[in-house]
Amino acid sequence: MADQWINRAHVRDTFHRYVTQFDTSDVRVTMKASHAGHVAALSAQIAQALSLSEEETGIAWLTGMLHDIGHFEQLARYGTFFDKGSVDHAALGADLLFRDGHIRDYVASDRHDLLIEHVIRAHNRFRLPKNQSDRERMFCRILRDADKIDILRIASFEPPDAVYETDAEKVLSSAVSKEVEEVFHTRHVIDHDIKHTPADFMAGDASLAFGLFYRESRKLLKETGYHKKIFAHPMTDAATCAAFLRMEAELDDYLG
Repeated sequence: MADQWINRAHVRDTFHRYVTQFDTSDVRVTMKASHAGHVAALSAQIAQALSLSEEETGIAWLTGMLHDIGHFEQLARYGTFFDKGSVDHAALGADLLFRDGHIRDYVASDRHDLLIEHVIRAHNRFRLPKNQSDRERMFCRILRDADKIDILRIASFEPPDAVYETDAEKVLSSAVSKEVEEVFHTRHVIDHDIKHTPADFMAGDASLAFGLFYRESRKLLKETGYHKKIFAHPMTDAATCAAFLRMEAELDDYLG
């Protein structure tokens, strides 16, 4: 089989052993570990829809499993998953895997190392680097689509205090800013720099749907309904509730 270069069961076991080094009583740790498995599965599903080979599908799956591995060390060092004010988690993860050599804990072959490192290092960029090869760009797009879909799942179902790292009551009572809603209605992904409140970040997570590149990705999101569930949180600010209804309608219309 072409996918023999990767043993998925071994990768899963190695990844989960790595995670147990951290404080698994912190729901953020278990949330991020679960995220890896979801993104890996979605990446493979998108790759298969693109009729990629078994080996290429394995690459997509592996980048999904390992794309956020830097988040665990980030949380241990800085107490947050937010890059602003701490460290670029994608760069940290790529350094741990490729500069420190831990990629060999997961796969013995190095023939895809340069591609995998590039995809992991670039996956969280607001815009992809212009100097990418077509192959690099394709795998980045697969991973970024899968990541976006699962971020919407997390924002819909995980405890809001864990997702947004503040008291749940503050999350649910927060206001969404005018600028954030305006950008949302242009059908663009909202830049982190203009998000200031938990409601802004919730709207920003929902806006990730506008950044999905592949038709299969949009189909997967529509099937899950995460884009609707994220707006179903019991917000207590009347203006935010109204804004969320408008944004939900915008996203429904966009997805068709």
